[in-house]
Amino acid sequence: MSVFHSGQTTSAKGTHPAQVQHENLKALWLLSGFAEDVDPTELSTIISEAPDPETACRVITKHVSVSSSALRDKWRKVISQTWLEYHKHASAALTIPLSSLDVAGITILEDVRGMMNELRKQPAKVTYDQNEWAIDPSELARLIAAVPSLKDRDVASVEHEWNYIPLRRMRALLQASRLVRVFKGRVCVVESRYEQFLSLPLPQQYYVLWHTDVYHVDWEAFAGQWRSYVRVMQNYLPLVWEMTEDLESGEECNAENIVQACVEAFNPLWEQEVETGETSLRQLYQRCGLPIVIERLLVRDVLERYGILKSEQSLDLMFTRLLQPHAQGEETLRVTQVGETIMTAEREQDLPCAMDILG
Repeated sequence: MSVFHSGQTTSAKGTHPAQVQHENLKALWLLSGFAEDVDPTELSTIISEAPDPETACRVITKHVSVSSSALRDKWRKVISQTWLEYHKHASAALTIPLSSLDVAGITILEDVRGMMNELRKQPAKVTYDQNEWAIDPSELARLIAAVPSLKDRDVASVEHEWNYIPLRRMRALLQASRLVRVFKGRVCVVESRYEQFLSLPLPQQYYVLWHTDVYHVDWEAFAGQWRSYVRVMQNYLPLVWEMTEDLESGEECNAENIVQACVEAFNPLWEQEVETGETSLRQLYQRCGLPIVIERLLVRDVLERYGILKSEQSLDLMFTRLLQPHAQGEETLRVTQVGETIMTAEREQDLPCAMDILG
């Protein structure tokens, strides 16, 4: 039985698109100088059964050794094109080299699945408060418990969605992605769109959430009196990406250094676009509090939550906290392979909009 989708169309000359890829694979095999004959159908089957294009590339190129970088790039291109012939729902515009294994288990993906599964079981009631919809207080405990990164936190004091930013950010992300909407007084899953989201390869699901959170969710809504500063920072995010240019996978850093670098980089912009006239006590207070806000909104809620940075603690600190639960100590953040890949892509590629990928 053919492994190709029966619904695919032929080209103007009557050549089946998958057959074209067969010929490309066979020609590339010969061009690479491999002596034995190859059945392109077998190669196509291996490629089509991979969960994403990058996994297919890694599997094939692991066994296909070529010395020329140009030839390696050609293999990657043909493998990706072949994979896409079998997976029409995926976006051909996104070429970030991430595999499903790379992003599996990243906090944001787990959190979104947890929240969406809970809302599928039972949509959440909302109340109209402060000129906008907010999740009804009676629903907070249930939804927080459904989000893996939040469920173990002490939420006894959470009386309103407004004073629990992690949940508000999650809802803002899902609504901006149009995966949920408020309908008849409840936050409901948009089933057709969520099914489309789930049909994407895992790296593309990750990218949709990343791009939406970074470019389509207004962080200033969670910044209180620091709204103006955060708005400027988000408007000039390429400056943040440039700050990561020298960071490589496995390299250590810490939150304090990242925050300090941000403050120094954005100071001229803040002075130009936020602060006017003489420095007031309120401005001094805001500037003193900025590092805490940046660490929360950028380092924790974005870079760490999306697996760009991974938190590590020394054995000494872990042992100290066994004896003194509230002890403070140096926390190390390590740049991940996902982090290096995404930051490089943001700096060097013209990436598609997440809304275009999801449709």
